[in-house]
Amino acid sequence: MRASLPDPRASRAVLIGTHTYRRLPGLPAVAGNLTGLAAALRHPSVWGLPESHCTVLAQPENAGQALDALHAQAPEALDTLLVYYAGHGLVDPYTDELYLALPGSEQGRPDGALRYEYVRRAVLDPAVTARRKIVILDCCYSGRALIGEMGAGDHVAAQTLIDGTCLLTSTAETRKALSFPGERYTAFTGELIGVLAAGVPDGPELLDMHTVYREVHARLAAKGRPLPQQRNRNAGGLIVVARNQAHPSARATTAAADRALAGLAPKPVPLLRRISRRTLLVGAAVGTAGLGGAGLGVRRLLLGGEGEAGGTGPAAAPPPSTTGTPSAPSASASTSATPTAPPTTTAASPPKPKAPPTPGSVLWRAKIPVAGEASDVLLVGEVLVLNLDGVLRGYARTSGERVWTLAHSALFTQQLRGTAVDSDVLCVEDEDGYLRGVDVRRGVKKWAYRLGTDTLALRAFAPLVRDGIVYASHPGAPLVALDVATGRKRWGYAPPDGTNSGPAVSDGLVCVGTYSDTSNDVSVVDRRTGRERWRDVSNPSDFLAVDSQCFYSHYLSKITAVDLATRENRWSQPSVSMEAATDLQPFTLAGGVLYTTTVDGQLTARDPWTGSVRWRFPVRYGERFASWGQYALYGGSSPVLDGGTLYLGSLAYQSLPDKAEYREKNRGTRFVHAVDAATGTERWHFEAGGATGSVAVGADAVYVAATDGYLYALAR
Repeated sequence: MRASLPDPRASRAVLIGTHTYRRLPGLPAVAGNLTGLAAALRHPSVWGLPESHCTVLAQPENAGQALDALHAQAPEALDTLLVYYAGHGLVDPYTDELYLALPGSEQGRPDGALRYEYVRRAVLDPAVTARRKIVILDCCYSGRALIGEMGAGDHVAAQTLIDGTCLLTSTAETRKALSFPGERYTAFTGELIGVLAAGVPDGPELLDMHTVYREVHARLAAKGRPLPQQRNRNAGGLIVVARNQAHPSARATTAAADRALAGLAPKPVPLLRRISRRTLLVGAAVGTAGLGGAGLGVRRLLLGGEGEAGGTGPAAAPPPSTTGTPSAPSASASTSATPTAPPTTTAASPPKPKAPPTPGSVLWRAKIPVAGEASDVLLVGEVLVLNLDGVLRGYARTSGERVWTLAHSALFTQQLRGTAVDSDVLCVEDEDGYLRGVDVRRGVKKWAYRLGTDTLALRAFAPLVRDGIVYASHPGAPLVALDVATGRKRWGYAPPDGTNSGPAVSDGLVCVGTYSDTSNDVSVVDRRTGRERWRDVSNPSDFLAVDSQCFYSHYLSKITAVDLATRENRWSQPSVSMEAATDLQPFTLAGGVLYTTTVDGQLTARDPWTGSVRWRFPVRYGERFASWGQYALYGGSSPVLDGGTLYLGSLAYQSLPDKAEYREKNRGTRFVHAVDAATGTERWHFEAGGATGSVAVGADAVYVAATDGYLYALAR
């Protein structure tokens, strides 16, 4: 499907900024940010937002005024919603949450600032039906918006973002953003406006958020400035935001419009040698009041960075590759002149930048116990979690060094894919039917809740976490909602004969397969209270997925989409016998696409609205399970979507005995594939020495465990 520019008539942008404060240092460049970014978004050659569709709110006096503007404009966006904030970023000293400073804000008083969580909720509001959502933060510690539920911690939780959303921040969670005296814009927003106004040389005709992020990252890295962060949910990085002004097809409407656009780009301001050390310390860090000090980037600027005569700031590493094509920062991308060295100083030649690793290459491998089945890998903060023959083990993300082992009287269920994680708590079932909360940082059990007494069930259902609540079911037992921190029960839903699938959660609903006296059903339950809203008796389900419009039921070879509003079947894949094109597990809904695999090893992408096939990708696969029923229950690896790429381990967990006649079939279980989510073409693959499970995806690496006794980190 060809990307297109969002319809400006059906889109909205809300730009909020504070440049003058009563109790915090002023940030004059923020005023330039608002006018420059608004002009770029409104320019007909870039996006062409009508002026009334691009709301600029400078100096909001209180959080209510800012939220009123957001709540008024966001529901009007049917295509794309963009929300931007620039100013001081403050951190609550007790909760570590991110707050956005307002004119009256002061250090240590979060009540006078705008809590970022409220911005997130405004974007999550069910009244906001925009298909694409972009949130951009230019403030100190803005990377905290990527963490959990906007609080402290060291992992990125899935519920931080919304389906089809891109969150772009100017810094990491512990870094300050920079605003240099004499510059028109802050460091981050200046490069963002520069990319929109001047385009990306050799880039695509239309700029998506992933391309914008990589170019801004490269330009900031070339200047030794704090690097931005990006997190996408369900292909959020593919959201198109502007026409590429550097593309041959770009044409300004008039010469005057051309000049106006060129005038938005940041201008080189080589003033750092002529300003005092005191001025730099006062003006360099955006939001220094948050945690105190002059900003983590100031020392580098004064002692050999771009602020010192004769120096060129140390080149930062290139941004994480999510496309499989390495890209190093280019000096020509910089729009700021390097200060000239004094006559008596000989400028040292910068070190030759190290070439980025080839996507799919091994960054490191670590020895792990050999297990009978391949373990899925979960990445929780800095810990990689594996289940090796029923024993949980934690390994360091950066080295693969084992950091803890958690054995239990009852083995933990084998599959970890889809397992619920929140606030460093892993929720996983054991073979006695207990759901256990495990502290991932320390590798200790926190709580246990008995889901069911039927310990002979063939499988455990994967629980799900949303907003601090874990939703879990067990074959023949009720559906329950538990507090993820304590395991305390919030509510239970008990159909007459129990549940027969894992839960699927979306908006205010929980869907779960249930048994009744005469059939297998799907129950739709209120997420807040656990009360049944309605039950569909015509579509039995082994597996479920749900979005804001439909639930998707998968029973044996049949997939059915049921409209949540009308309760009618929207489409159904015909039920067929076990043939090559028969759909099997995994069953994954991500990025607005429904993914299944087929008997002949095809990864299939479907349009969830119509059921039509977008593409099929031939995945290498090994020997299937012995029977239809077993394969339908277990299935193998599930794809993981991140930054426009699908990462997939082998489709079969188990390999055959190591004999000559089985070796080629066994080889098919060893692969990891990186597949372009838009086209279904392979970007790279890796072959391990044994069968692989589901992978975990980090900022710069893909992690997979294999039955050859190794945990691998592969370059993205």
